[in-house]
Formats: sequence, C-alpha cells, structure tokens
Amino acid sequence: MSRRESYTFVVDGDEVAAKRWNNPDGSVGGWVAATAKIDSSATIEFDAVVEPKAVVGPNVRVKSGTVIGFDCHL
Repeated sequence: MSRRESYTFVVDGDEVAAKRWNNPDGSVGGWVAATAKIDSSATIEFDAVVEPKAVVGPNVRVKSGTVIGFDCHL
C-alpha cells in the first residue's frame, strides 16, 4: 500500500471515504472506511485495510498486509 493522503473505496458505484486509523498507542494505522465500526482498543497496522461496513471488535490486532473485507465481522 502506498503512503497516500486519502483513500476512497468504490462499492456498487458509490464512493466511501476512508481515513487512517489512530491506534491506541498513538501510532498511525491503516486505512479504515468511514462506514466501518472499529473498537477504540483495536490496533490496525499501517499497511492494513478495513473495507466498508466491516466490524473490528475489542482488542483485535489487524496485521500489516491484511484486508478485512466488506461487511466482515471480527
């Protein structure tokens, strides 16, 4: 994944904005779609992606290179 300033998913022709996640330790995380639900205790590593409508629960760690797919629940 490149070091972009912004990221947009396209789902069924609609655009869904994404932003970098702020990890509990203060580090910059991966891209998280605006419609994803992420628990504040979760860590999303820098090169990970969380797609629209995905849910990441408490204390989950999403490792670098991982893609959490559309509407996936962890």
